[in-house]
Formats: sequence, structure tokens, C-alpha cells
Amino acid sequence: MNIRDYLLLWNRFPRWSLAIVTIPLLLVNGDRSSLMPYDEGYYAIQARWIWETGDWLTPQFWGTPIYDRTIGIQWAIALAYHLFGLNEFSVRLPSAIACIASVLLTYEIGTILFNRQIAWLGAAILMLMGLWVSEAHTAQQNTALVAIELLGIWALLQIADTQSSSLSSSPRLLAFFYRSIEINWVWGLLAGATVGWGFLLKGFMIFVPIIALLPYAIDRQRYRLFLTNPGIYLGLILGIVPTGLWLISSCYKHGGAMPVRELFGKLLFLSQTNTYNPGPFYYLWMMPLNIFPWALFSAIGTIVIWRKLLTLNYSTLSLSIVYPLALFVLLSLFRTRMIYYIMQILPFMALLAAVAFIHFTQISSQKSSWYRLVTWLSYAFSGLGILLPIAGIIVLLNQSFISIIITPEIRTYALPTIVLGCGWMSIASLWQRWQPGKIPYWLAGWFIPAWFTMFSFGWESALADKSPEFRTEFERLTIDRTIATQPINLLSDTVAANGFQPSQHRDRTLTIDQHKTLILLSFYTPNLGKHIYRFSDLPDRSYAWTLQISPQQIDQALPTLRERVRFVDNIQGWHLIQKIGEVDLQ
Repeated sequence: MNIRDYLLLWNRFPRWSLAIVTIPLLLVNGDRSSLMPYDEGYYAIQARWIWETGDWLTPQFWGTPIYDRTIGIQWAIALAYHLFGLNEFSVRLPSAIACIASVLLTYEIGTILFNRQIAWLGAAILMLMGLWVSEAHTAQQNTALVAIELLGIWALLQIADTQSSSLSSSPRLLAFFYRSIEINWVWGLLAGATVGWGFLLKGFMIFVPIIALLPYAIDRQRYRLFLTNPGIYLGLILGIVPTGLWLISSCYKHGGAMPVRELFGKLLFLSQTNTYNPGPFYYLWMMPLNIFPWALFSAIGTIVIWRKLLTLNYSTLSLSIVYPLALFVLLSLFRTRMIYYIMQILPFMALLAAVAFIHFTQISSQKSSWYRLVTWLSYAFSGLGILLPIAGIIVLLNQSFISIIITPEIRTYALPTIVLGCGWMSIASLWQRWQPGKIPYWLAGWFIPAWFTMFSFGWESALADKSPEFRTEFERLTIDRTIATQPINLLSDTVAANGFQPSQHRDRTLTIDQHKTLILLSFYTPNLGKHIYRFSDLPDRSYAWTLQISPQQIDQALPTLRERVRFVDNIQGWHLIQKIGEVDLQ
């Protein structure tokens, strides 16, 4: 079979073929894996306490209730712990499932807005975006939020599509008309419910895509369909029930409105602080960098659609252009700017990139400006393909490159760089074989190397090993079987300070690195104990993590303390200690 036969085969089974493209990129993790402290490790340990304590209401950190965010992703991870145990696979399973759902929903939305060819290619491009694949290997809310948003948009499109079909049918098909009303009611129920599900998952962020969807919803025909659909209103009510019950039950448990105050307080904090504000133009340069090279083709796809403006329906224009643009503007206006916020835009950018590539396949003459553009792009990326393997080989040989120190993290990029470069070298030569409407090999020259590049990232553990330095140090810790079976507490009554209150925010007595390490220790410690505030309350012969302190500090603060402490080991600013019992001193 040649490549054209494979394309025909995959066209017959688009959803299965997308699964074949997607799942291997999610499963390959190499032989090393570790969590990222913020925010992956934080969600992982909150889910751990939910699972181990059976308290499904309270997101906590070492016994301290923390209601600065909603609890949806923690519930999903805790459920994964129940099914597969406490490990990195369980932590990242909800994100992986959401990734697969998002890819398939991108295809479904693309078939409605464009056609099956663009839809399939756009869904495949989504899995070739570096930021998307990286987040799919990370236990955060972002991938799941995108899946919920796409589900809601797909349901809204189904309402309009079903209604159009019923209106265009013959009057004799009255039964079909009534059935379409029932189907619209169900789709409305689903669309409305996604608002509540999104809030349970990501809090107030769900209102950003809702606002961005207004230009699509206020169309003269559609807003009547949506406003008169009882399923949407019922879905809104049913969707918010889980969040409402969680907040009400939490307020009752803690005897006040603390959960609600903290939830709104976090929104107010993020809207005013400059801690996470890299500038108003942050997304303009970070987004193209994190999804290279697909942002370039998304821009070309936007031009293609704009030139066909008069021939496109309103749904295609409003959802493929206006919606992602509105999302981009709204996210840029918010003071807190994180690169993963733009995950919500990526499915539509992938579809726009697919529009560009499919348009290239329809070039009919070598004299057209489009042909000259594609020729220039082909030679430019082939030239880049020559440089990339050279850079990768230099890194593999551990040679300095423009005074850059070759760290183990940089070395993991060597193989993917070589793979991508060797594949892209052929783009120009494949384009030279151009014939009108016949360039599947040229398309393959773009996408197959990109897919194997993502696969090699996973093979090198670059996607799964988020904290390699911590993993290396933790693996050498002298936690033998005896200690592993004992609960290891957290002691915050240090002699170096007046103690600290661990929370999701770094305490003043903790450096950023110490706080990150505490989060990771809270996940990887085999058996967690309790948070103990005073050394005198630590049971004899028990173990605890505490801030790393020197013997001199002990002597200065509590001279009699040294003989009661056995220092077992240390890692990144933290000591594992054992309190020696009084009986053992005799």
C-alpha cells in the first residue's frame, strides 16, 4: 500500500485513525517519570488526601482547608487513584482522557464548520502542537476544561444543525419535526450542563469562553433557537448542582462562608496581582513559540477564510475566526497571564492550519501567488531541517553551542531535534514533484516527522519527567522498608524560625524551591503522617520532614534538642529526621 491508499483507509475510519494518531503519543513516557510541583503536584496531593481520608469535600494541604479553587480535577484524580493506585499514571489519566475527547470533538466540530478532510487534519495537527501534548501529559485543569468547552460548542452546533434539517424537510415529515425538537432538547441539556461542569473544574474561567461565544449565539436565527430551548435552562440548573452541593456542604462543615470567600478571593487576587503578569503582549510571542510551526499556518488559514468571506456561513466565520480572536483578547486583558490559558484557542488554531494546508493542495497553477508562498515555505523549512540535526548532534556530543551549557534537560531535546530535522529536509524536494491537486507526499513530509518528533519527546521522558533533579535525589534517599511502612509527618516547629504554616501559597519562611520540594515530598512519601507544629508533640521514634537545619542552629535555639534528633537524610532543603525516645537515651 502506498501513502494514498493509507489516506483513503484512514478517511473511511476517521475517528479510529485519530485515536491511532493520539493514543501512542499519550502512552509513551520513556523510563523516567516525575510530577511538576506547580500545579500538577498540588492537585495530585489534594487528590491523595481526598482518597486516603475519604473527605470528598475539603481540598486541603497538610490538614489546612484550601478553597482557593474548585475541586473537579481533584475528584477525577482521586477516582483514578481508586482504580489504579497512587502513581503518576493515575495522576495524569484524566488529562489523557480529556485530550482524546478534545481531539475527537475537534474533528466533530470541524466536520460541521468545514468538511471531513479539514476536520481530520485539524484534529491531527492539534496532537502535533507542543504545548498541547505537554499539557496532555500534565495533571492540570486545562485539557479537561477544553474538552468541556468543545463539548458545549458541539452541542450548540447540533441544535442549529438539527433545527435546519427539520425546517428544510418536507411538511409530510411532521413526525421528524417533533423528533428534532426532542433531540434539540437533549442537545440543549448537554450544552447547558457544560457550564456547571466547567465551573466545577476551573471556576470562573468558564465564563471567558461563554463571553467569547456571544457573537455566535446572537445570530438572528440562533439566539431564538437557544433562548427558546428549555433543555439549555434545565442543563444550566443540573450542571451547577454538583458545585452548589459541594460549596453548601463545605460551608456547613466548616461553620461559615469561608469556602465561598476564598473562592472569590482567589479571583480578586489574580485580577489585581502582577505576580503572574509578564506583560500585555505575552501571548503574542509565547503562543507561536509553544506551538511552532502551526501558528504560522493558522494565520495563513485565517487569510484564506477571510478571502472567502462571502461564501462562508455565519457559524464557520463566527466560530473559526471571531471566537478564538475574542478568547485571545479576553485572556490578554486579564492581568494574570499563563501560557496554558491559551489551550482553549488551540483546537480552532489547528482547524485554521488545516484550512491552509488543504488550500495548498488545491493550487491549480504555478503562476499563482499561493504557489510561490508554498515554495518559499518549503525551502525555508527544508533549510531549517538541515540545521536541526546539526544542533542535535552537537548536543548529543556534549559540545558547547554558542556558550550554552548542555544540561541533562537540554540533552533530552537532541533526539527529537534530529528526528524533526531529518524529516523536514525532504519538504522542498517533495514540493518539486507538485502536480495540481496531487500532493499527499508533501503533506506527509510535514506531519509524519512532526508526529515522530512528539513520540521521541515521550520516548526521551521529556514529557513525563517534569522534575528530574528531585527524582534523582529522591531515588537515592535512604528510606528503607522499615521507614517506608512508618508514617512520615511534617514538622513545622523548626529551630530556624517560628514555624511555618504550609499552604498553597509559599510561606515567608520557605523559599520557592523549598515549597516545591515540600509539594513533591507530599506525593512521593510512601506513608504520610500528620502536620505537627511543635517538636514536643512529635511522638517518640517517629519520623518527620522538616526544614533543613544545621547543628549550630540547634545548639543556639534548643541545646538539649540535638541528642533527641537523628538525621536520616536530606533532600533539597528538607531533612528527614527521627525523634529519639527518652527510653532509647537511657
